Amino acid sequence: VLKISAISTLLFHFIGRETNRARTCLFPQPEPARSPARAQERGAPKRHQMPFDTKSRFWKTETMRIETPLVGLRAAKKEATKLAIVGAALDLFELQGFEGTSIDEIVAKAGIGRSTFFRYFETKEDVVLDSRWDGARLRCMLAERPTGESPCRSVRLALEQVMEHFHVERKRMRKQVRIIKSVEALRLRHFYRVTLWERIIAEFVAARRGTHHSEDPYAMAIGIAASGAVRAAFYAWDEGRGHRALPETFRAMMDTFAAGLEKPPKL
Repeated sequence: VLKISAISTLLFHFIGRETNRARTCLFPQPEPARSPARAQERGAPKRHQMPFDTKSRFWKTETMRIETPLVGLRAAKKEATKLAIVGAALDLFELQGFEGTSIDEIVAKAGIGRSTFFRYFETKEDVVLDSRWDGARLRCMLAERPTGESPCRSVRLALEQVMEHFHVERKRMRKQVRIIKSVEALRLRHFYRVTLWERIIAEFVAARRGTHHSEDPYAMAIGIAASGAVRAAFYAWDEGRGHRALPETFRAMMDTFAAGLEKPPKL
């Protein structure tokens, strides 16, 4: 009798526990509010919250939480893969020439498949020209400048940020500049990018002045001068005749344009 009573008690507790778990999963109760101090003590969850409750073996009805660090890690991994492709391609282009290098050789050196290559680039030319600076990023950088700032100063400071970025990647940038100079098709596409930057800058300046860039000589002049300063800074920096870094060379070019060409600066 005692054994039967003990078994009945265990079964009763087991059925009641599983019933409560099922009720909790199907009809989840709202989480009690925490004080700000208590929430700060606990901090953000360190691990990814899964929709499966391993204790009760039931699927939770709450929405799975996505942590922002995972998105950042995914983007960083994609950027690392892209830079690995660029690095492998530039090394091969310098070693055996742009025309003498195939996409199969690039993917073999980078340790990836052809499908991965074409997820990042459409052609070999795209690898050299770096599509990150086709114009969209420059538009965003200009749009972020304060509205009370003069258009000329906004353009200069935005391009100085671009030059600082190029300075960080100067080893790769030097390779890219040399390869662009040696291939006519790349020179043509690079020239198209320069004209695109001219238009983007002119449109920005005209918008700040309440005009249209095609009817505003000031806006068009700043667009041509600023993009010309970028080109001149690259050429002077790549030739290596001076000891200035790329951002410093660009500032010197912009100072020359700002001062006017009638009075050349002292060397």
